[in-house]
Amino acid sequence: MTENSETETKPNAGIQGGLSLDGSAENICAYYQQWAANYDSDVDDGGYVGAKITVDCFLQAWQHLAEIDKYAYQIHDVGCGTGLVGKFLSEQDFTYIHGSDLTPNMAVLAQQRGVYQQVVGGTDITQPICPEWVSAYDAVLSSGVFTSGHVPPETLLQLKIMVKIGGLIVISTREQYYKAMNYQQLHDKVINSGELTEVSTLKNAPYTNDSNAHYWVYQRVC
Repeated sequence: MTENSETETKPNAGIQGGLSLDGSAENICAYYQQWAANYDSDVDDGGYVGAKITVDCFLQAWQHLAEIDKYAYQIHDVGCGTGLVGKFLSEQDFTYIHGSDLTPNMAVLAQQRGVYQQVVGGTDITQPICPEWVSAYDAVLSSGVFTSGHVPPETLLQLKIMVKIGGLIVISTREQYYKAMNYQQLHDKVINSGELTEVSTLKNAPYTNDSNAHYWVYQRVC
């Protein structure tokens, strides 16, 4: 199923509203502040599986590349929302999980899941990274952030700064976003420059009831 495919499933209003944002951090934050209380039920209604597949892609790479025990493996969930990625990581016995999100209300809900060591709200990932996060993590995961009306593709370079040399970056790009924002150009640039290597890519995989996404796993080289 592609984003242009006809479907009997009615798009969820909350999800569609999020896709209509303009990339302004202020407007994104305001929207999610209001949406936070209904977010989990809305994305469940919309068939959102992006967080689960992002974690599955991470696990496949971790099993082949990681040299650190999962109980010591340091992960940062960027744009953690209400903590769905953290939930799935915790179910796999990862315990050193940090989260950050632009929206304070979402960050509070993520912290309440009890699976994160710390969640920081009010964090705009398109702005300079706070010093204590630079090269601090073994992996950075981000699901639902590289999507219409949210962040530019260059935000991938912000995530790169956060992981250690040899660390993993795992993201989803909604199919419509991938095309409209020409994400492939940024991907090719960072691969050709030698900054990152492409560990794996899962394309045209499920995301919501009415859309697909591509899932990317990178490893930091320099």
